[in-house]
Amino acid sequence: MKKIIYLFILSSAILSFQSCSQKNSQIANLSPQEFQSEYQKESSNAILLDVRTPEEFSVSRIEGALNMDVSNPDFEKQIQTLDKNKTIYVYCLSGSRSKEAGDILAKQGFKVKELNQGLLGWRSSSLPTVNTDPVTGERRLSASEKFYEEIKGEKLVMVDFYADWCRPCKMMEPDVNRIKEERADDVTVLKINTDNEVALAEKYKITGIPTLMLFKNNEALYYQSGLHTYEQINELINKYK
Repeated sequence: MKKIIYLFILSSAILSFQSCSQKNSQIANLSPQEFQSEYQKESSNAILLDVRTPEEFSVSRIEGALNMDVSNPDFEKQIQTLDKNKTIYVYCLSGSRSKEAGDILAKQGFKVKELNQGLLGWRSSSLPTVNTDPVTGERRLSASEKFYEEIKGEKLVMVDFYADWCRPCKMMEPDVNRIKEERADDVTVLKINTDNEVALAEKYKITGIPTLMLFKNNEALYYQSGLHTYEQINELINKYK
């Protein structure tokens, strides 16, 4: 009897493993270069799907992408409008949401190819994005483009490198916003999300956040990680303006 139970458990485990393997085999995880190359080869028989929020999509995206937010309760209904004869090339910002979406799509019978490391990996590989409003077509500067444009000038620029998950960044945010409003004549304040602008953060060796930098005439005048008080920031502006 014990032998029969053991064989039953073993066979169930094997079937479960095979089922998982079959499901996972429906999703190909591709590097940014592979993702771009394979999509271009079969673009006429493929759908490029961005599963971030509409707000994220409106700022920057891969050209030709369709937007369906995986966090939307109607996501599973929305994907039913997609052609199951076409390969779905799915991506998000960093890869976590596209994995969730990929699993849902695979369960619905779609062939899925996922962008490894998401849009962050895509940008780090210096691949192009579209920065225009999807409705009006008006071009929007990306955060890094605006950064490079602003620091060239004679006016002092203060750059706050932060991340949404960073608690000290949240603590400093009210003071940064207050400075932006009160000292607008003396300094231009930019906020750079290091999760979105990986290449920029790497270039300036931003290893801790929050980090404040001051620029003028394309030259870095100040660099310091850690919390800055309202009074400290005011003193810095007075010193370098």
